[in-house]
Amino acid sequence: MPARIERWGLRLQQYDFDTQHRPGVGNPEDVLSRQPLQECSEKSASNVADQYVNFVEQHSVPVAMNIKDIMVATKKDHQLQIAISNIQSGKWTKASDLFSVRHELSVTNNGQLLRSTQIVMPSKLRMETLKHAHKGHPGIVKIKQALRTKVWWPKIEKDSKDY
Repeated sequence: MPARIERWGLRLQQYDFDTQHRPGVGNPEDVLSRQPLQECSEKSASNVADQYVNFVEQHSVPVAMNIKDIMVATKKDHQLQIAISNIQSGKWTKASDLFSVRHELSVTNNGQLLRSTQIVMPSKLRMETLKHAHKGHPGIVKIKQALRTKVWWPKIEKDSKDY
């Protein structure tokens, strides 16, 4: 059995479900729903909170993207850098686009901005994220569901509908 299928089996074994075969012709590729291959890390996190943050960060990245690219784009995104600074200082201005969700935001040790378990995407990568989400044309409802599990940005609902 392929490793990808085994990973899915391990992840889904906690659920009671029936599978149905869908021929490959009728089942287009959807990069956001694929189970990513986890990279082995020599360093283990020092506590449960670090392990949780590492888990969220690794599993929130859309498969077609690289966490390093997202981190570089985050460092270059002026709005996200202001939000990170606001989180670290605890001082927010109501003019910020992220003010309404400020209590849900956190910053990882390596500077990645998260909203709960979702990566806050830098503006430079948002259209690319939508492009990958729309591959295979799964429909707007499935696209929004796939996006919600991994990424977030202000007006993501409108952007995904308008794309």
